[in-house]
Amino acid sequence: MGGLANPSLRLVDRHWRGTLAAALREATHLPPDTLRDMGQRGRAYVERDFGWPGIAEQMLSVYRWVLGQGDRPDCVITD
Repeated sequence: MGGLANPSLRLVDRHWRGTLAAALREATHLPPDTLRDMGQRGRAYVERDFGWPGIAEQMLSVYRWVLGQGDRPDCVITD
């Protein structure tokens, strides 16, 4: 048995379940225009930060840094 039917597979920590449930309840009561605006902003964020052009730009910044041609990019964690 796997996926959501498996109680040992927790997608949301118990501590956050109530908070997540409250946020989802609140979101279901928002006006359609507000939901549409939120969706458009969310899509723009994902396309900008997680789309191939953004990933390519991150890789270029890493290469520049490695070659000594730029500062350490935020996507590189050295700790």
